Amino acid sequence: MRAGLRCVLILGASGALVLACTGPKGDAGTQGAAGPQGPSGPGGPPGPVWMDGGASGAIAGTFTIRARSDCGSVAPVPHMVLFLEQQQVAEWDVPNASYADFVATIPAARYASEADVVFTNDNNTGACDHNLYVESLQVGGQQPIQATRTDAVIYDKGGYFDGVDVAPGQNLLDATGALRFFLGPAPSSPLRVYRNQVAFGTLACGSNITLPGEITFLGSAGEWATLTYTMSGRVNTCGHTYTDAYLDGTAPANYLGASGTDNQGGACTWRRTISHTVHKRLTTSGSHVFHILFNCGSGASSFVDNAGEWPLGGLSWTVMVGG
Repeated sequence: MRAGLRCVLILGASGALVLACTGPKGDAGTQGAAGPQGPSGPGGPPGPVWMDGGASGAIAGTFTIRARSDCGSVAPVPHMVLFLEQQQVAEWDVPNASYADFVATIPAARYASEADVVFTNDNNTGACDHNLYVESLQVGGQQPIQATRTDAVIYDKGGYFDGVDVAPGQNLLDATGALRFFLGPAPSSPLRVYRNQVAFGTLACGSNITLPGEITFLGSAGEWATLTYTMSGRVNTCGHTYTDAYLDGTAPANYLGASGTDNQGGACTWRRTISHTVHKRLTTSGSHVFHILFNCGSGASSFVDNAGEWPLGGLSWTVMVGG
């Protein structure tokens, strides 16, 4: 009998004895064909909510808002404004009760990382609750972004760009505020610096006086503007002097001197230096003006820039804008 072969007698189906043998296990055969593909695995984490095409997809020459209102026939008509990068580009009254398209056409295609649809005049005039509804925003020929898409839209109530009292995206704007659509990666905002030095001659006391050479600069809503200034000169009579600063508009009636100096002994003609820093967030875009005010307490009569020592005396200032 062959080595490794094992045989036994078994009773076959016909009743006859049958010799059944088994040999050693042979080598493995070749691998068979691949079986069918299994089910798909779970999805990965969500990607950016930017427009199709990324940054390039956020370049467009038209922006279309589908909107309607409550109480559109009752003055004042609900008012809607479109901001791109917090700069106003278009505005409309919205009297219609059914959704309609409001199209802003930009003279030259521009990039926008965010667009804000702002409701400016929430009110209850005429016993009617004026509200604005926004269905979607369409950027160029892209698919419209629904206002309810919470991964791409927020509702910033109150101050349009202050980031306070914020809710997920929704159709109903029932309070003054901005419906913000995030379209693409935000561009960098390099810090811009403005500076100058001016002589102011003699400043009389007794009233708030705007120094010559008002500080004018350009800025966009949402950016921060920081003014740092130093005023150097002498006081004609012993006493207290101080300064303050304000941005745009008119000086507050009840402002208090924010930085000042007193004579510390010796001749009152000694040089004095007043320094101050003001940090303000811009709420509008365009040209802005910082005003510096000068005043005196008891005793002082005027402040002189020591023209004979110019440019050591006078006013030097720096404004930094950005962020």
